[in-house]
Amino acid sequence: MKKMYDLLFAATSVLSATAAVWDGTSTAITAGSGTESDPYLIETPQHMAWFAEQVNAGNTFENQYFKLTDNLE
Repeated sequence: MKKMYDLLFAATSVLSATAAVWDGTSTAITAGSGTESDPYLIETPQHMAWFAEQVNAGNTFENQYFKLTDNLE
């Protein structure tokens, strides 16, 4: 039982260490061109925050494509 707990703890630690964590800032998305074949890439929580700021400011991003590339926390 202890071995199973240690294995689960190690797996959880690794997964937590690899997820991007938001620090409260925003950064403009620079990867991708917004087309269906080359969507803008949301790679960090900072990119998601920038996207939210843009939408809240009225940018609809109509006919533009986005792809979430990582687990954001």
